[in-house]
Amino acid sequence: MKTLKIFTLALLCLTNVLAQSNDEVFNNKIKSLEENCETVLNVSKAAGFSIAIVKDSSVIYSKGFGFSDIENKIPATGNTIFAIGSSTKAFTASL
Repeated sequence: MKTLKIFTLALLCLTNVLAQSNDEVFNNKIKSLEENCETVLNVSKAAGFSIAIVKDSSVIYSKGFGFSDIENKIPATGNTIFAIGSSTKAFTASL
C-alpha cells in the first residue's frame, strides 16, 4: 500500500511537470520525479519499470529504472517492453 502511495505522489509531481514551461523548472521537476521513481523501485523491490511523459503526441521524457533482466543485469530503458498482462485495466480503473 505504501508503494501505491509513493507512486501516486510521483504521478502528481508529473502533472506539475506538464504544467510548467520553464526549462529549468522542468529539469528540477524531472529530477524530483526520478528520485521518487528510485524510491518506488527500492520500496517495492521491483525488478524494474519504465516511464514516459507524452505531450501533444510527442514523447518529451522517457527513462527506465532498475533492470529488465536481473539475471543478466540488463538495465531497463525508456524503450524496454515489459509483459504486464491485464494490469493496465486496473491502472485505467484507478485513474
